Amino acid sequence: MSQRRPHIAPRRRVFIGCEGESERGYAGFLQRLAEELGLAIFIDAVVLQPGGGNPLQIVSKAIAEHKARASSKGAYFTRAIFLDTDKVGEVEGGKKTVEAAAGKAGIILVWQDPCHEAFLLRHFDGAQTHKPNTSQEALRRLTTAWPKYEKGSSAFAISQCLDYAAVQRAMTVEPDLAAFLKKLGF
Repeated sequence: MSQRRPHIAPRRRVFIGCEGESERGYAGFLQRLAEELGLAIFIDAVVLQPGGGNPLQIVSKAIAEHKARASSKGAYFTRAIFLDTDKVGEVEGGKKTVEAAAGKAGIILVWQDPCHEAFLLRHFDGAQTHKPNTSQEALRRLTTAWPKYEKGSSAFAISQCLDYAAVQRAMTVEPDLAAFLKKLGF
């Protein structure tokens, strides 16, 4: 009698567009958490530069990257972009224009207000409601909470400081993150 191999569910592919290496590190951190939680997903994190920080250009680049990768490697279960709000004022029509372009392409936007460092700050216990006004203030506050933080931190570095409880804290004040991660099964 032959032994049957256990059935392993295929991983659902997830596209995450990243403004920079910091967001790619965070996406890798989410992949690690997904594996710990037994979620059958594969996160394909793509840095969308050059985009000059312009959210509309980043969305356009994400649409092109998504299409190219989907046609060569297969369809994605869902797709999202992590975007800072600090440059959305440079886009004619602002946030609504960016959201319309992403929505038309079926891409979820996870806004980071005003930047990735402020987004990370809200993962720390007691800092969920912190809303730094500038990117510089966000970086200062984050390095107080996480003295070893460096821009472009890897998934490993992030996992040394944050965990699933931290993500759950952030989800209570980051509705875009919460909606996206719930869709993934977090």
